[in-house]
Amino acid sequence: MAEPRRIGTDGAGVITAVGPDVDGFRVGDPVVVFGATGAYATDIAVPVRSAQPRPASVTAAEGAALGIPVATAYQALRSLGVRDGDTLLVHAGSGAVGQAAIQLATLWGARVIATLVRGRDTAGYGIRAFSGGAPTPLTPQQRAWRAEAIPVALALLAAEAFSVELGPSFALGDAAAAHRAVEQGAAGKVILLP
Repeated sequence: MAEPRRIGTDGAGVITAVGPDVDGFRVGDPVVVFGATGAYATDIAVPVRSAQPRPASVTAAEGAALGIPVATAYQALRSLGVRDGDTLLVHAGSGAVGQAAIQLATLWGARVIATLVRGRDTAGYGIRAFSGGAPTPLTPQQRAWRAEAIPVALALLAAEAFSVELGPSFALGDAAAAHRAVEQGAAGKVILLP
């Protein structure tokens, strides 16, 4: 018999319990969760490496919207070695990954040119950017860059130097409607609320 699939990797909320060997987190701390399993839930247990303190000025919705898009963009830019003075072409610059790549590259001093992709066309970065989309796993360095991306983005959000485009919000029980909204091209990150 197949086990239920625990979907959702990114989220945000407040810590309700802390394991006995955990340092740096307390009950009541606001956090962002990334790279987890089963984030479509009202409560979730995650390893410490999948949680990051969320600054008070960053909303839960903003924090929940960071995970995959910011980690993908950050890792792709680091893999490419983007730096001050470079020119970067970003395909599908209006999507969540594209928006993050544009903002990060610009902050690092690169000149960015972006394309807009209409309809259901897709575009890639030409490198291994999504951990599930390559025949070989990400390298340890690529995984480290992905983890590094979240606190970097949170600090930039808190400093009002970075933004995320939020789309419609749905109750967790309306996850199917949220998926339909994504399929229909909802603008911004669609958020599920417990």
